Amino acid sequence: MSSCYNTTMLIRRAVIDAIMPLTNRHGADDVGMKIELARIARFGFVDEPLIRMGEQEYNLGSSWDAVDGKKELLERYDELYAETSPAVRARAVAHIYANIGRRSLDDDAWSPKAIRAFAYAIRTAPGFEAKYAVELLMSFGGRATYVPASRVWRFCMKYQ
Repeated sequence: MSSCYNTTMLIRRAVIDAIMPLTNRHGADDVGMKIELARIARFGFVDEPLIRMGEQEYNLGSSWDAVDGKKELLERYDELYAETSPAVRARAVAHIYANIGRRSLDDDAWSPKAIRAFAYAIRTAPGFEAKYAVELLMSFGGRATYVPASRVWRFCMKYQ
């Protein structure tokens, strides 16, 4: 999970005005907003949990529209990604392909596209990401295996 949620940010009005209007990217709007904020402002943080986020099966950020929006963000900010560490872009690409794998299993009971997407996420991630490896293994069993196993995985990660 991301540790930076727009809904938990305190942002000065002048900063919001400076980045408006935001492009509608369906479920990827928050990513674009964070990139625009990072271009003009410094991020601070409180080093302790102030809120606890609940688990949910589906959210707007996991839709096919969000996948398209995140791909669009990669293209739109390609020069900015090139200026930063290649690992930042690689992490974003891996995240997109993991979402493709998850959505593919939502659409089909068994999906070779999901298996390929999780494998690509593993290959693309800047370092070993256990969650993508676990998702790849779960995807071999199709939706019938993936859904209950992913609930167990999320539960285990929540209480590690």
